[in-house]
Amino acid sequence: MDPVSLLIAALTAGGAAVATGATAGVTAATSNALVSLYSRLKDALAARFQGDQTSLRILERHAQNPAGYDGALRDVLTDTGAGADEALVDLARRLLEASDVRGATVGRYNVDVRDSKGIVIGDNAHVEQHFDN
Repeated sequence: MDPVSLLIAALTAGGAAVATGATAGVTAATSNALVSLYSRLKDALAARFQGDQTSLRILERHAQNPAGYDGALRDVLTDTGAGADEALVDLARRLLEASDVRGATVGRYNVDVRDSKGIVIGDNAHVEQHFDN
């Protein structure tokens, strides 16, 4: 998963867990961790947007309607270089790990695209890539 997709996935998972009470049924410590990590990620992104009201509005609207604002949020995160911010990506990874222990165990949220020529996102992708060297 590329860093921007990781950030979006974390915001979506964290927002859903907090909004729907999906933290019910997990330990209080896990529930508190999810809420805390989600808040910290949103706050860190808001700080990165440095008062850009359009970006802040997109972040808030994504929390209410992730599918409707996925593309706009992806553009904002890309334009602001959020995917290159190791602290943000680490926070997003930790949020996803807390919300999906099984996925974290198999390494689903590990991100490393150094020296990559092609990146594929998704669990069931069929890809053919041809590169000229």
